Amino acid sequence: MSSDLAPHCVVPRLTTLWLGNPYYHEEEVDSTNTRINVIAHAGGTHGTVMAAETQTKGRGRFDREWHSAAGENLTFSILLRPNWPAHAAPPVSLAAGVAVAEVVDLLLPGTPELKWPNDILWQGKKLAGILVESFVSRDQVLHSVLGIGLNVNQLDFPGELVDHAVSLRLATGRSWNRVEVLASLLARLELWLDHLTDPGTDRLISSWQRFAPWIGQPISVRRGKQKLLGTALGLSPQGALRIKDRQGKVHLVASGDVQIDPYGPHQHGRRASASG
Repeated sequence: MSSDLAPHCVVPRLTTLWLGNPYYHEEEVDSTNTRINVIAHAGGTHGTVMAAETQTKGRGRFDREWHSAAGENLTFSILLRPNWPAHAAPPVSLAAGVAVAEVVDLLLPGTPELKWPNDILWQGKKLAGILVESFVSRDQVLHSVLGIGLNVNQLDFPGELVDHAVSLRLATGRSWNRVEVLASLLARLELWLDHLTDPGTDRLISSWQRFAPWIGQPISVRRGKQKLLGTALGLSPQGALRIKDRQGKVHLVASGDVQIDPYGPHQHGRRASASG
């Protein structure tokens, strides 16, 4: 089966220096993140990209299933071989989030929203998701796998996703050339991933927060069986979420399941767990 995301269609359109070199494409895989990890262990190079039309075991954070209709969206993963100590690894997911938000912001009627730590929403519905997995030995990051799923041309979502997911096509009323969108994404991703080597993260954090209108609003974060309620203050230089609780204490949250406006009329906000 021929695909518009095949290497002979995509590679000539790339404007990147290192991202997407090499570029692989499969009709069906278990998971692009899993495939990139296999490539990494076989000696794959920094910047390798694997795209797939469909995944049989696609996943998001907390091993949640990632649903994507075959041939309609973008599902791809990137191999990164950074020279980072594990204790000082920069926030890759935030850099990816800014890159995706900036690209889709040019395509959508209205500004997308970044949901900490890894979701891109449009009008409260999930448009894209990010999953970063790092592999460490003796406090050194051996390699990281950056997985991205963007709903592009999908019109129908199954089950409860009907109310929680959206695509570029649903948002704009027109279909999109996936090669053009992918090339734009990789170009912007390369720019922001290169910035991760810069000293300090002020530019990244400020750019990320520009797409986070919920900062300053009530928020809750669930971590296992614990739930923290408070006001979102923004991000720390390391990318942690800063929350001030009802007693005025400021907490730094490195991971968790976020709910915006937990005091709303139906006690449910825009959750980071919605698949798309």
